[in-house]
Amino acid sequence: MDNVGEEIKDTARKMKNEIKDTAREIKGKMKEEGEIIKEHANNLKHKL
Repeated sequence: MDNVGEEIKDTARKMKNEIKDTAREIKGKMKEEGEIIKEHANNLKHKL
């Protein structure tokens, strides 16, 4: 019975880490896109 509990904890820990990694990736992509958008906005300002 203890092994099952440990296995569940281990799986939950792995899933939690995967979710954290995915969130970090998404955050990074959003930051990159935000920079690109800022750049486009600045370029448009100069054209006007």
